[in-house]
Amino acid sequence: MKRRVLITLLCLLTFICQKSIAQQGVLKFSFQNVPLKTVLESIEQQTNLKFVYSANLVDVNQKVSISSFEETVSNVLKRLFEGKKLII
Repeated sequence: MKRRVLITLLCLLTFICQKSIAQQGVLKFSFQNVPLKTVLESIEQQTNLKFVYSANLVDVNQKVSISSFEETVSNVLKRLFEGKKLII
């Protein structure tokens, strides 16, 4: 009986932790014609991520328009850099 309770508790804690981690990567914002740097800073503020990039490869001053409502970081980055030859 004790073993069954322990296994159930471990499964429940695992589920809660996974859900919590997944929610950290959900973004909410809307930007119109702002520098790319502004969008990246917003993503950094909403997550525990930090972006490192080369000024030779990424023009962080280019103007972009993008919005996200409960979208994953991965999807936002794919859309943000769509058509550009970058490794994400």
